[in-house]
Amino acid sequence: MWATANAPDRLSRRYAYQILLIEELARAGVETLFIRSPRATTAEDQLLLQFQGMIAEYERAQILERGFASADARATHPMLIRTV
Repeated sequence: MWATANAPDRLSRRYAYQILLIEELARAGVETLFIRSPRATTAEDQLLLQFQGMIAEYERAQILERGFASADARATHPMLIRTV
């Protein structure tokens, strides 16, 4: 039996949760396959999977930071809304 995902970051944006989920699936006899990355059979493939997970976590943090920054900017500098 196997489970497919588009990329590792589609399982979770947190690297620790990705690894935990992959390990739990493996214990249940389910092989995890990613469409956009190679099968993690070699050490290099494992390293690539780890990097992708860490980059996804970093991107998530950046997205949240930008969202908070734009909300703060809107709160401190509200724009006038024109009605025509």
